[in-house]
Amino acid sequence: MGKIKLLCIVGGMNMGGSETFLMKLFRTNKQRDIQMDFLTFSDGVYDEEIVQNGGHIFHAPLKTKNPFKSFFAIKKIVKENGYTHVFRASQSSLSGLDLLAAKAGGAKTLIFRSTNSSSASSHLGHLLHYLYRPILRWTANVKIAPSKEAAIYMFGKSSFNKGKVFLLNNGIPLKQYSYKEEVRKTIRQQLNIDENIILIGAIGRLEEQKNPFFSLKVFKQFHKKHPNSAMIFAGVGFLKEKCEQWVKENKLDKNIFFLGKRNDVSDIYSCLDLLWLPSFYEGMPNVIIESQASALSSVVSDLVSPDCKLTDCVAFSPLEIDSWITRSEAQLLNKENRDVLSQRCVAVLKEKGYSIDDSLCMFLNLLGVSPK
Repeated sequence: MGKIKLLCIVGGMNMGGSETFLMKLFRTNKQRDIQMDFLTFSDGVYDEEIVQNGGHIFHAPLKTKNPFKSFFAIKKIVKENGYTHVFRASQSSLSGLDLLAAKAGGAKTLIFRSTNSSSASSHLGHLLHYLYRPILRWTANVKIAPSKEAAIYMFGKSSFNKGKVFLLNNGIPLKQYSYKEEVRKTIRQQLNIDENIILIGAIGRLEEQKNPFFSLKVFKQFHKKHPNSAMIFAGVGFLKEKCEQWVKENKLDKNIFFLGKRNDVSDIYSCLDLLWLPSFYEGMPNVIIESQASALSSVVSDLVSPDCKLTDCVAFSPLEIDSWITRSEAQLLNKENRDVLSQRCVAVLKEKGYSIDDSLCMFLNLLGVSPK
């Protein structure tokens, strides 16, 4: 059997959870069991790395701008380049139309990965999502999700209960994300943050789903009780400027810092004392899996899938300021040696199948490839 040619279709290869997961698979695919290429609708931060490491990137018009051009561009790319396997990751069933285009182009294995348990769409967007779900279920012959909630949202409860959806863990390179004391000191020095400062972090896009203004409002009250505290946001998004303005208006610009895009997120975890994720919804948040490898305590919205709690580092809270602060203070009481705790957490994550190598093996099996 020749090498499988896989085309991955995503909006853009930026630092979102789904794109980051694909990059982890791309980097781990060292034996090149598959030729893994990408089709996007915009430029992304990972594009250069993909090309430098033997991958190809194609572009197609956005469906929202010209659905017919988009459909036929995908069909043409699949047909002319002989892709037998096509992978689409999205939080909307409308993206199943891209797999329909790939099917028209000759692809036989059509994989769809649900990336979330809801979306920020309008009422019309949600209506269309449910209307297009039957088309997606018919088109995709391999259905993947990172959690039960994400599976049911995209493919329906019946498909999930009948075992037609595969749960593929968001595996990570565990050693890379483990806690490192020297890295902690280095990053804090770079950020000019003393060791006695309680450093809280929020990692991810500054967009509505991630609920950044809740984090800001909570920190304002937390800082009043704990003046020796600071907060960092690592990520970009359309709410970044509004968040920065809020910080200035509330005179917290000496305590809250926006780091923008970072390519050293695995190191950022080591420098933090606490991670906040007040999202309105998540499929299976990479950031919480990664933070647990670093033995970083976190407080997570109780609207997020409970499946992300793989160790005792995670605590859930309703989106209420007082409750969030109380949970945060409780999480900070853990004084166990973090290096030792990280080793234990890494062992737990590996046992539960969250090593990137295990995820790659399962992914290859779903493609019909026997890992080398």
